Amino acid sequence: YTDMLCRTYRALKQVDPNIVVISAAIAPTISLDGFMGYQDVIYLQTMYDAGAGECFDVLAAQGYGLFSGAMDRRLRLTTVNVARHTYYRDLMIANGDAAKPIWISEAAWNAVLDATLPPDQIVQYDRFGLATQAQAARYMPQLYQRAQEEWSWVGVIFYWFFTQPDTSEVTQSSYYFRMVEPDYSPEKPTFTPFPVYTAMKDYITTQTPTLYRGVHQAESWQITSQRILHDDDRAQFGKDVESSTFAFVASGTDVWLRLKSSDSVNVQIGDETLVVQGSDRWQDVRVMTSTLPQTMNITLESDAPFLLDSILVEDNTWNNVAVVSVLGGVLLGAVVGVVGFGLYSRFKQIRLVRENS
Repeated sequence: YTDMLCRTYRALKQVDPNIVVISAAIAPTISLDGFMGYQDVIYLQTMYDAGAGECFDVLAAQGYGLFSGAMDRRLRLTTVNVARHTYYRDLMIANGDAAKPIWISEAAWNAVLDATLPPDQIVQYDRFGLATQAQAARYMPQLYQRAQEEWSWVGVIFYWFFTQPDTSEVTQSSYYFRMVEPDYSPEKPTFTPFPVYTAMKDYITTQTPTLYRGVHQAESWQITSQRILHDDDRAQFGKDVESSTFAFVASGTDVWLRLKSSDSVNVQIGDETLVVQGSDRWQDVRVMTSTLPQTMNITLESDAPFLLDSILVEDNTWNNVAVVSVLGGVLLGAVVGVVGFGLYSRFKQIRLVRENS
């Protein structure tokens, strides 16, 4: 596969260097004996060993929840859940591919428990995981939100799938990942939405695109700008974005900008303004810091276009709370010591008065 991928990659890049080559999706495969497939983490590392790292721009992976919900944080090589791709991310970093994103090519839950099928047939679908329509509707928005908050390297999640062309596969488990039921008639095709469709519609139309903890490339979709993308060997991810205005929402305790500008840049954070002086070199500038996480609207403006490489959002809540707790403990100990010493001195003085009398 790596040989085919690399030959295809080179041919496509000769046609147009801007073509984005996406690897075939890594399937979550836990078999260690080769009988049910090649174990996915070993397979990916073997791809890298064969030279695949030079032959794709985006790593694709499947992201099914199967037997648990979207917030399942357990990780074992012999168990599959929605966080399986974090193993792939670790391998990408270890192989020098930290700048590349992962796209989740397929994600959904098998909402077959509400289907009008014989119970013994539903049980046979257990290898795909079993869920109700209500569970699928709850899990999907949670998955998209978790990706924003925890997996800054995930660029796209594709829901699998919207609908089938007809009901001919209604007896197959794969049929029940759909968002809507096809109600086709010769005159006019219509669709009956399921709860997961309504849940995702509500989520998409009400959320505010936000940069959460992690390193975000300047071309991230959550960042608004009139962007011009440049190749730059000195940029953290090999590319930078040129614009005179950038706007985004960040949620965390600290926000750092990596930028380069010949003129000063005004950074508007809520009601406060910070001026970053110009420099011909890349600067790492912390523009926001707080003890507890905040969600702030941030705007960068300059009279002339400047370069933005990345935005780092940190959440140091626990570290900050630990420092405050230690300082509070020291202060409380000092107060208790002073009060205790005062009481002891007063008690000793009273005892001496009694003895003298």
